[in-house]
Amino acid sequence: MFKQSNIDFQSGSGSSSEIGFLKKINKKLILNIDLSLDEYNGVSLYDGAVYKWSTKHIGIQDAIIYKIFRTGVFDFNAKIGIKASTVKYGKQEMDRVVYDLMGEKEFSGFVLVNLLAIQLKSNISKNSAISLGYNYNTSFNLANTSEEKLSFNINQIQLGVFFLIKNNIL
Repeated sequence: MFKQSNIDFQSGSGSSSEIGFLKKINKKLILNIDLSLDEYNGVSLYDGAVYKWSTKHIGIQDAIIYKIFRTGVFDFNAKIGIKASTVKYGKQEMDRVVYDLMGEKEFSGFVLVNLLAIQLKSNISKNSAISLGYNYNTSFNLANTSEEKLSFNINQIQLGVFFLIKNNIL
């Protein structure tokens, strides 16, 4: 839609849900594989028209969690990984007219998302833990061959709840 970055673009808020698997590699490293559902939303003003986007992406995330240090009951972790996702829902509203984004080239195909995160985690029992973290992600749609390139810079505050199913890796 735009051939340049839009300086009037405002990011929107959205939710992010993950369900996954953790596997301890050693004392400092944990493998993390998740299935995720993310909302990426935004608002923009361009040539006097108001644009609103609402999208939902489903994806698979693969990451490594590094335990930086433990203090008292808290673990301070860093996380680095990558996610492959695709749009499962997408709407654009332009001056009260709604368009379906599912057939649009710039929203089609798989999107790769890098993941950089920090996390403060605490066990609340031997079978459960909670965490608070900050994620910074950038998306790249490698399948998009149109002139209109779309990417997201994502900032998330993340609240996590963990339940032990097998093996004690919390």
